[in-house]
Amino acid sequence: MSKHLLSIFVFCFLAGHLSAQVPQKAITDDYNSIFKTVKWRSIGPFRGGRSNAACGVVGDPRTYYMGTTGGGLWKTDYMGITWRNVSDGFFKTGSVGAVAVAESDPNVIYVGMGEHAVRGVMTHAGDGVYKSTDAGKTWKKIGLELTEHISRIVIDPKDPKTVLVAAQGALYSHSPQRGVYKSIDGGVNWKNVLFVDDKTGAAELSMDMNNPRILYAAMWEHGRLPWKVISGGPGSGLRCGRFDRVACGQEQHMPRVGPLLRLFEGYPVPKRLGGVRPALRAAAANSAAASLRSSPRTRVE
Repeated sequence: MSKHLLSIFVFCFLAGHLSAQVPQKAITDDYNSIFKTVKWRSIGPFRGGRSNAACGVVGDPRTYYMGTTGGGLWKTDYMGITWRNVSDGFFKTGSVGAVAVAESDPNVIYVGMGEHAVRGVMTHAGDGVYKSTDAGKTWKKIGLELTEHISRIVIDPKDPKTVLVAAQGALYSHSPQRGVYKSIDGGVNWKNVLFVDDKTGAAELSMDMNNPRILYAAMWEHGRLPWKVISGGPGSGLRCGRFDRVACGQEQHMPRVGPLLRLFEGYPVPKRLGGVRPALRAAAANSAAASLRSSPRTRVE
């Protein structure tokens, strides 16, 4: 009897040990199977036009903000069951390009105006950045009026006053009001910390959440003429740099990295570039190996 129990125990132990050796990554990463039964449905609002900007609130799965291309900013406190406009009477233009809620203080919201998705028919240019310190009840314009089209806003996860804005810039003309802008006083003062040329704007900005001093900026040389859309050029590329809080008043060294991407020695590159547009994300992944083979690693000081 004791031998029988011992054999059962050994069998169970070995079975459990072997099952533990089976890689679980394939199962946990198979999002297609997880979401296979989930169906997309529209949750509104059914007015306001197209949308290319939305943001949730960390720690609050019920609250979301959505920026539209002609109807301003909308908010839901009930996971999209009901929406209400929170920008009417405050915003002077209706086209929203980016919205961000501070992780450390959900009452602080920044909204960048001017849709960034270039298409055949655009609405109109934006008029800078608006800020709310009471979860969208009231708003104040805080500058960058001449950027016209803003593609992304990122906020330091521990400091709601430290904010960076990716300005795509004017669509129909050359303009120096492009690139990445930074403020460390909640938008009272701004400094352009990344500028390529008057044809190249910041199409995307992604912060390393393990180290918010490290950012990746996708720069895009673009424009719109009556007969065509200009997309790409010498100014385009992915750039990486350090934005230390104490260095806001200094010129930032943010070099172009390989054809699109170069790994920086001493600074871990995220497994996925969270905010970079899908096309740039794919290009970066394809060129990473080539960049490492052909270019020496560079350290940003």
